[in-house]
Formats: sequence, structure tokens, C-alpha cells
Amino acid sequence: MFTIAGVTGHVGGAAADRLLAKGQALRVIVRDAAKAEAWKKRGVEAVVGNLADAAFLESALTGAQGAFLLLPPDFPAGEIYTHQKRVSESIGKAVLASKVPHVVLLSSIGAQHPSGTGPIQGLFHAENHLRAANVKRTFVRAAFFMENLGAFLGAARGAGVYPSFLPPGVASPMVATRDIGELVAEALLAPPQPPTAERIYDLGGPADYTPEDVADLMGAAVGKSVKVSHVPPAAAEAALVQAGVPGFMAAAYAEMYAAMASGLAAFGHGELRRGKLALADVLKSFASASQ
Repeated sequence: MFTIAGVTGHVGGAAADRLLAKGQALRVIVRDAAKAEAWKKRGVEAVVGNLADAAFLESALTGAQGAFLLLPPDFPAGEIYTHQKRVSESIGKAVLASKVPHVVLLSSIGAQHPSGTGPIQGLFHAENHLRAANVKRTFVRAAFFMENLGAFLGAARGAGVYPSFLPPGVASPMVATRDIGELVAEALLAPPQPPTAERIYDLGGPADYTPEDVADLMGAAVGKSVKVSHVPPAAAEAALVQAGVPGFMAAAYAEMYAAMASGLAAFGHGELRRGKLALADVLKSFASASQ
């Protein structure tokens, strides 16, 4: 039996679906009791709680042969980093106390750095708490989620622009969340074997994309010409605030985009894996759903 967090999101949901298709028993973690019912109807054990609650998480992990965990992006008003450290510490304590033998963590490109990467730095702490728990561990350091670009389709459709926080002409890795979930399931079914206790996957999509590539693919998805509108790092925070992002989050995301633009947030020395879903297919799906 595997314990899976984040099943109401794209990655956890895809991982759970793949494991169920392979006949695996699951226990899923949800925060809303109403969302547990759909999983129970599929024959899945569902437990309701919060990953920041170490006692709850210990009980959710106890008896599992492996677990998928992540840092939920539900930040309290006004803070990111303290919350991330608190959840990371809870995960480390629960993993150690539950004696779950293997944990797959949804990590990120750039998680090898302790600072300077915006919200990614929380995963540096989460990875190290799992190391301290002396558990077999697999870190899936995923690239930028292709689905995040869906937020820009309105600007593409309405104004014919793609606001890009990354420099023109520079190709960056991106990956579809379904591909992440499928690698998570694969990793859970094949934990590291002695003498190795830790495995790191650097996961991107089938190709890397420049901002110009993204604009062209958005244009194809919405049926009009789309041009890149580059937002330099110095202007990113103000642009995010203007778009409605709360100030404390805008500052963190601006730092993350600057780290991606400078190359600080890049793959480290993990095993490079490539997903199957192309950005064109993801954008077409989002564009169709939003019409």
C-alpha cells in the first residue's frame, strides 16, 4: 500500500491514477472531507488532514511501503518561507517516526540551492529533512510546469501577447504534470536499492522552449499571432502585483524567475528524464477548455 499526498492536484492525481491502473492499494491524503468521497468510491482509503501536522502525517504514513509527498502551495497570508520550513520539519518528523521505508518527493529544478530561488528554496529544506530522517528517498526535480502557462492564454487571446519573465532566445525546460505523476508512480514501484539510499531525477519535457517558441505555440492554440512581451527581472515584482498577485508572493516569484533567467535555478546532477507530452498539446487542451 502506498500513501499519496496532493491527489486533488495534477501531479498527485496522475500518480494515484497510474498506481491504481497497476493494481496497487492506496491511501490518499486530502484536506477536504468532501473530496475524500470520490476516492473512497474507487476503493481507496482516504484520510483527511494537513501535512503540517506531524502526528496526523505519521499516522497516514504508518504501514505504507512507500509515500509521495510535496510542499503544498497553500501559503498563509504574508509568509512563504517560514511555512515551508514548518511543513518540511513536519514531514521529516513524520517520516522518521512512521518508519515508512521510501519517500518520493516532488522537488524542483534549482532545489540544490539553499537560497536565491524564491519558493523553490523550501524544497532544499524538505530534501534535507528527508536525508536527516535516514529514509530511502527519491527526489523528482521537475522543471517549470507547462500548465502554469495556461494563465497567460487570456493575454494571448485578447492582446496577442505572451508576457515572459525569461530572457528572449534562451530555451528553458518545461514539463507536463501528467508526466511528473507518471514518473512518481514509477519511482514508488522501484525504490533505490543498496548501497544507494537516494536517487534524484531531473525531469523535463520532450523539448526545451524559448519564449518565442511559447508565443508561437500559444498563437497556434488560440488561433492568432502572439508576440513575446519580455518582463525584465527588475520589473517582475511590480508586474506580478499589477496582475493581482499579493505582494509577498510577487516578491518570491520575482526572485524565482530571476533565478531561472540567470541559470541559478537549473538542473543539478540528477538522472535526466524526459516526459512525453509536448507543450503544444498542453496549450491546445487549455485553450479548448477555456473557450
